[in-house]
Formats: sequence, C-alpha cells, structure tokens
Amino acid sequence: MKISLAIIIGSLVLAILATVLVESRFTRRMSERAASRFMWLAVLCCYGVCIGVVSGLLVCFLHVPEWIALVIAIPLGIPLLLLAAKAGES
Repeated sequence: MKISLAIIIGSLVLAILATVLVESRFTRRMSERAASRFMWLAVLCCYGVCIGVVSGLLVCFLHVPEWIALVIAIPLGIPLLLLAAKAGES
C-alpha cells in the first residue's frame, strides 16, 4: 500500500503544480507548444492518480500483492480517468 500512496501523492502534487503553471502568467510568455506540454503533464499526472487509487483499492479490499495490483491498475486507470473527466464537465 505504500507504493500506491506514494504514486497518489506524487502524481497529485505534480498535477496541481502543472495546472497552476498552465493557468499562471508564466505560460502566457511561453510558446503554445511549451504550454501544451504542461497541459499534457497535468493529464498524465491525473492518470497517475487514477492508477494509484485503483491499485490502492485492489490492495486494500482484495488483498492482492501490490505489484500485481499496479499491473492490473494500469489499464483500469484509463476508464477511471475518463469518468473523472466526464464528471468534471457536468
């Protein structure tokens, strides 16, 4: 469970930092290409949070070894990311 929590916390901090950088005046002075990379970084960090949540749930409730939970969580994180994006739109 320690690896899952580290993934969640690390990805969440990076996603917040990338989002703040995208919305700040710092990126307005950058080119569009560099600003879009920060946006993609934020999306990938949100995907990392989804992977951490799914693997944490698998470890906690199903008592699956953590490395197996991480392997299972990588493809299961994509639908969770899409659901979170859809919930954020409405």
